[in-house]
Amino acid sequence: MSNLPEAFPAAKIIWVKAPVRSAENDNKPVAELVAKVLADVKARGDAAVRQYAREFDKADLQVFEVSMAQREAAVTNLAPQTRKDSEFAIANVRRFAEAQLATILPLDIEALPGVFMGHRVIPIERVGCYVPGGRFPLLSAPIMTIVPAKVAGVPEVIACLPPNAHEAMVAGCHLSGADRIFRIGGAQAIAAMAFGTETVPAVMKIMGPGNAFVNEAKKQVFGHVGIDQLAGPSEIYILAPVWNTAGDQIATRFQQPNQDYLTAYNLDGNITLPILPIPLLRGLDWRTIRIAKLPVTFQKSALLTPTALIKSQTRFDTPIPNKRASVVQLNNVKAPHPFLHDAVDEAFIALRQRVITETGWDSLASLADAYEPLTSTLDPGKGEDWLYTGRAFSLNPLTLNVGWMQVIREEINGQTYWRVYLRALAQDGSQGEPLPGLPWDLNARYNLDPQSYDQGGVLMQSIPAGYWVDFTNLANQYGWQRIAAQNNWRTYFTGMRPFPTARR
Repeated sequence: MSNLPEAFPAAKIIWVKAPVRSAENDNKPVAELVAKVLADVKARGDAAVRQYAREFDKADLQVFEVSMAQREAAVTNLAPQTRKDSEFAIANVRRFAEAQLATILPLDIEALPGVFMGHRVIPIERVGCYVPGGRFPLLSAPIMTIVPAKVAGVPEVIACLPPNAHEAMVAGCHLSGADRIFRIGGAQAIAAMAFGTETVPAVMKIMGPGNAFVNEAKKQVFGHVGIDQLAGPSEIYILAPVWNTAGDQIATRFQQPNQDYLTAYNLDGNITLPILPIPLLRGLDWRTIRIAKLPVTFQKSALLTPTALIKSQTRFDTPIPNKRASVVQLNNVKAPHPFLHDAVDEAFIALRQRVITETGWDSLASLADAYEPLTSTLDPGKGEDWLYTGRAFSLNPLTLNVGWMQVIREEINGQTYWRVYLRALAQDGSQGEPLPGLPWDLNARYNLDPQSYDQGGVLMQSIPAGYWVDFTNLANQYGWQRIAAQNNWRTYFTGMRPFPTARR
């Protein structure tokens, strides 16, 4: 970003041409919807909770409460390291809470003859802990709310979590000491705990963070019940197309399958920033503006621009170094033909070692395809495929079937590409990061649902838990580029080119 013109100093891209904001108007739709939900749950109880579960969480709930058998099964299914880490955190929080409680002592004094003053420490009879985690398993949430309540001596602690929360969240609530656990999320959960329903008992105080709707619900029930606090937002800010401070230039990203570029325009549509290649940015959500949808002024400028923004070129490779023009065998690699071109095998070996370091396991030890001899009978349409040149390889889809690989579908310039994530062996946070979005479930095409078959699968209902490594990004660092799926990938698995990567 150091090459940006002065109009776009990286250190100043925080708020650039912010609109006039009104806290009252911004929050009005949320407040009105939450008020409706609260009144409805208060009046109709479980029936209203079921309705909003279907409407907001796409969950058809018949039974809200998690049974003891389900709780114990969730604990059993926890990864050993995750359970160890959770119990370690619970022990530490309990130790601190016990130390806090030891400092909060009853007081009873006779300030004046016959005048007694003091205070007593009396646990609340029943509290409700809202445990977020509909998109990501936030295992710290139940620990921070349930454990202190139990240490304080609360006889009954109710926990509510979204219906689609990961099973690990149920385990976290159980290990933390929740007396009852309900799969109810959002504002309807706050309403159920505040007013009570046929199933959920009313509590005296509600604790725990949540999204804007949960926060607003806590705000509106305060007074009827106690609350801990109104937690502030924890979302990272989003960087979309960025205006400069003067409001007369806009910087944006042009996305290509294996490289992203940054450029900028003024209000007349003239390019004010030469196209710059940019690396993968983490923690930022970029919004792509396609040239075909640019305002008229931009379209006119594009027509007058002598050189296209991104121009495809045909070039001849330089002479092969040291006259290497053969294929070499890949050691300790299982594939139909474990060979690659002599000019790229070092890049594969380097990538393989990097993947081992980043993920903790050797995912490139087994490949679906690599080199294919010219004498082989090729599948239809494969005669010109990179996979049969010795300069590309394809990951083994069996890794996907056993849950150690996830793929996120990306549509770029009218073509489908796959971003591949590999599961980190160590799930303690030392390797990888949570998935940034919903993966594509390719196996859904085989569940006898015609719609899933026609569209080549479906988006998963929730983001898989755990830590994952962006294989596509790692491969790109070593000169390997992903290939677009063929047009028939939805009904022809091989056509999606199951995660192939080609050398530049």
